[in-house]
Amino acid sequence: MGDGALSPFLGGYDRVFFERMFSLDYPRLNEGGRELLEARDDAGQILFSAGTGIAGLRKHLDSIEAKLDGLWGA
Repeated sequence: MGDGALSPFLGGYDRVFFERMFSLDYPRLNEGGRELLEARDDAGQILFSAGTGIAGLRKHLDSIEAKLDGLWGA
């Protein structure tokens, strides 16, 4: 069976999305927890924002980074 055989049933989502949403094992769960704490990717930031009630986390992080750049002249 080719990679595209399930495409009609996946709603346009790719393998990476499908594995992230539906395939949990210990290493992925551990990595996901670390990403949530570090908020490295969009999904981590969205989940962290939702879990803590912080709306627009990315906007706040960008603002803090801009202020730091201004302070340190980066």
